[in-house]
Amino acid sequence: MFAVIEKTTGKHFNVYGMEKGQFLIGTAKGFTFRDVSEFKPIEYKTTVSDKEPPSERKVYKAPTEKDLESLIGSVRTSKIKLNMGDIITIRLLNGEEVDLVEVEEFGSTIRFESRDCIGLMTSAVSLPAFLNKIYAQLPDSLARHIGTTLRLSLDETGCFRVRPSKLFVPAISEIVPPTDCLGNNITYKQLEWYKDRTNRIRSAQKGGEKCWYFTETTFVDYTAARLQCSVKRDGSSGLTHVDDLRYAPIAFHLIKV
Repeated sequence: MFAVIEKTTGKHFNVYGMEKGQFLIGTAKGFTFRDVSEFKPIEYKTTVSDKEPPSERKVYKAPTEKDLESLIGSVRTSKIKLNMGDIITIRLLNGEEVDLVEVEEFGSTIRFESRDCIGLMTSAVSLPAFLNKIYAQLPDSLARHIGTTLRLSLDETGCFRVRPSKLFVPAISEIVPPTDCLGNNITYKQLEWYKDRTNRIRSAQKGGEKCWYFTETTFVDYTAARLQCSVKRDGSSGLTHVDDLRYAPIAFHLIKV
């Protein structure tokens, strides 16, 4: 299995279950703790996100499964070279059309996110079930090339948790600038793609109305209120009670050949 441990801000933090003098190693099957003397930092090289996106973004449409299989194969082998902001348009098995935008590229994977939210409502407490439901709607020619990503997040008690998943929801700190970040801004930093405010604005689904949407970040300062960090219709950050139904985008890493 392929696993991705994403970049962090580089700041020190405590992971749930970690003892002093240990660091975290993650795989698709879980994670273990090792003595810090064995630590060898991983150097991530971003090949696209540090560049300005082209003035005209390219859109690649795959109306059929055969078209999608050919397109995904060309992207994975770099026969088609995508830039940040380029879009692949697919159809879920339920018929919904979804635009997937490239937001970041690494040496071995490309990170895609849905340009808008997926047309199914969810709540913060049911995000894992929501993501599993969406994953089951992905065409096989795409789903089988998605890597398992290990995501770090703070739970409602303020402890760090590690969750391996094929699909995930972006963290609030990846979307809004630090000055607008209401929740945990330690683990992840703002992506270049989101430094343009218009890229933070999403609709409930492609062609729909602009909406608030959930992020994976819990606002731990007020756990009794059970608040979740959200993004407003204007692209700024907000707070939403976890029992209020909202929409959410998806993100994943496509494994390159």
